[in-house]
Amino acid sequence: MTNNTTIERDIFWNILFHLEELKKPMKLSEFLSEKDLKKDDFFIFIEQSHFYGLVLNMKNDEEEHILFPLSWHKEFGDAFIEKSEHKEMASELQNCIESGRSCNMKFLDNSEREVFPWRVLFFENQLSLVGEDIRTKELLTIEIDQIDDIEVQGCDYKSLFSRLEVEDFINAMRAVAGSDERLVLKIQCGKDIDMPSQLIFLGNPYTTTNQYGDIIWAASVETSLYLFEWLYSIKDKITILDPSSLKGEFEEFCMGRKAA
Repeated sequence: MTNNTTIERDIFWNILFHLEELKKPMKLSEFLSEKDLKKDDFFIFIEQSHFYGLVLNMKNDEEEHILFPLSWHKEFGDAFIEKSEHKEMASELQNCIESGRSCNMKFLDNSEREVFPWRVLFFENQLSLVGEDIRTKELLTIEIDQIDDIEVQGCDYKSLFSRLEVEDFINAMRAVAGSDERLVLKIQCGKDIDMPSQLIFLGNPYTTTNQYGDIIWAASVETSLYLFEWLYSIKDKITILDPSSLKGEFEEFCMGRKAA
């Protein structure tokens, strides 16, 4: 039973990663053939994806299913960027990520790097970029407040890394920093929650349903103000099951908000 569950979970995330890379409409049959996926697994994925608030854009065109790039329910956390003094820089980097463009970065210490951006996120309470150094072919993290200027380049660079490898890098980076926690939530039956902003990295997310219809949701997270702000926005719909240390910190956060 455990092995089957693990296999199903791996198939789910494999399909999701492929869909996230979809940049233009594509026939479902071509998508499945190109990615070596089974049609039955894909439609099981559609059923499971509802737990994550995933909206799959697909329509019929002359009896052929057409896939469109993914869209998520409105994310909580866009205000994080809006409040940041580096919102224009972060927005430009996110545009590079979406369009697959590299960029030449000039830093405050007058150094330069040519970087292929992978992910903008919060790490140790700093807005950061995870990118690939095009010269050294290594993944690195860059604090956005250390970037003086960026010059957007073309989209002809082919990365040596897959999305899964980048996710593993972020997980390992947080493990080394000691900031990684496995958050487990119970979402009340029938309640719908906004997913956190992509700025809050969720490592190895997983969901299931208990006998009462509640959704049990888990992911590796970094304890931060931004995480607590998201949890506070959905606090009436959830119960933190684990870890107890994070639950205690969140209760203190809520008391502080009430006092303010």
